Amino acid sequence: MARKLLLLLLVCTSFLVHDVTGKRRKDKDREKQSLSENTENVCEIPDPNRSIDCFCDKAGYQNASDATCWLFYELQPDSVVWGYFTSQTNIEKLKINIRPDGILKYVPTWVLSQLRNLKVFDVLYGDIAEISPYAFANLSSLQEISMTRNKIIELKPYSFAKLPKLTQVTLDDNRITEIRREVFIGLPVLKSLYIDRNNLRLIYDRAFLHLYRLEELELNGNQLSVITRDTFMGLQSLKVLSLQDNRIKMLGEYTFNETPFLAELSMDRNGLQYINENAFHGLSQLHRLSLSENQLKSLPNNVFNDTPNIRFLDLRDNSLSMLSSETVRPIMESLKDVSTYFFVEGNNLVCNCQLSWVYPLRNETASDQIRNSLDELTCKPQVDAKKKLLDDIEEKLLEDIEGKLPDDPKKNLQSDIRRLTQDITDSLLGSTMKPLRIVDDDDVFIEQGYDSYGRPVQPNFVTTESNSVKHLFDIPMQDLPCPENVHRDHETSVTPDLKSKSGQGRNKNACIYHYIVSAMFVLILTVM
Repeated sequence: MARKLLLLLLVCTSFLVHDVTGKRRKDKDREKQSLSENTENVCEIPDPNRSIDCFCDKAGYQNASDATCWLFYELQPDSVVWGYFTSQTNIEKLKINIRPDGILKYVPTWVLSQLRNLKVFDVLYGDIAEISPYAFANLSSLQEISMTRNKIIELKPYSFAKLPKLTQVTLDDNRITEIRREVFIGLPVLKSLYIDRNNLRLIYDRAFLHLYRLEELELNGNQLSVITRDTFMGLQSLKVLSLQDNRIKMLGEYTFNETPFLAELSMDRNGLQYINENAFHGLSQLHRLSLSENQLKSLPNNVFNDTPNIRFLDLRDNSLSMLSSETVRPIMESLKDVSTYFFVEGNNLVCNCQLSWVYPLRNETASDQIRNSLDELTCKPQVDAKKKLLDDIEEKLLEDIEGKLPDDPKKNLQSDIRRLTQDITDSLLGSTMKPLRIVDDDDVFIEQGYDSYGRPVQPNFVTTESNSVKHLFDIPMQDLPCPENVHRDHETSVTPDLKSKSGQGRNKNACIYHYIVSAMFVLILTVM
């Protein structure tokens, strides 16, 4: 009997506690609702001189999930207006536009902290010079941040930190100058980061170290001049990297080695001049590579060795004088696929046997785009290098004596200059000529297979008629000229001993002009 009474007592007590708890919860909700209703509804501010105006999908208290607000005047961080957002704490998407007369110099961290369900935050046309540490602190539901055109200059360490659901950050059209380490911390699912059209000059090594889930990174329209392997350290999941419209002149060894899953790389309009043969090392997943509108004169033979799966290759509008079979061989099978795109128009290709691979590709590819592109491919006929050299030196010498001699002796000198330059160049260089390039008034040197930085490039052994352009397929493949020095390099890469000989050859041939000038002094004295 006592047990039954005890059990009955426990049951009654349980119901009583539940009832009291329920009443307290209801009282708390009523209190919260009362507080909200006593606070100005941010979606329906009646004051005609209001500093902020918000358009909400639902205007009732605590009913709005989407709000677009316009800021008309400057608000201080402690302004009571920010408190109006407590009337709509269930907002999931908030966009703040600053009108021309309005000013917003900071991220309204306190307001955001009241919106526990916030998923998307967008600010446009602010004057936010810097993003402070933990500006978006403890927003556990936040998924997207967009801060376009806010005049942001500096990202402080921990600007974007401890946001477990953040997937996208957009910082386009600001004035950010550098990206330091520790700016992006505790973002385990961040997939996309866009920092286009800023003033970025420097990205610290390992600045992206903690973004191991990032898949897309856009840094277009900045002023970056140097990128290295350490720049991209930590981006082990990166698939899309866009670096268009920067100032990157060269790609060194293993530049993208930290991004093994990279599928798309865009580097158009950078003034790019040099690519190391191992720059794309480890990019076996790369299928789209765009290098158009740069200043590339040559590509190393092995540059595509690690990228056999390229399906889109854009080399348009560079200064390529040759594109050998050795260079394209690793991607040749891909170029035959029906879904592959290949663009090479707008270069300075020379009509010689190094383009012979184009003919079978034209016949074997299943891609209509590639066939059409190759049909329009043009090249410049090569001319005798010795003749080009003589013409250049003769023109330069005549320019040097312009105005220094009477007309009659000067006319008689022209034939003597031609004969003298031919004799001297024959004796110094022999019968096999390579083109000389006049650098300035005091320096002439031969292209030896190394650029002006001493880096190895495939040598250009021929010169071209600047105004003469032909469609490649107007020339039968068997008629493509293949001079001895070009033929020697047609099936082989640049030999290692060229580097040791280049200095000697350059020094030797740098004296040509000076020899001729000295001889001309003697000739002029004789004439006078």
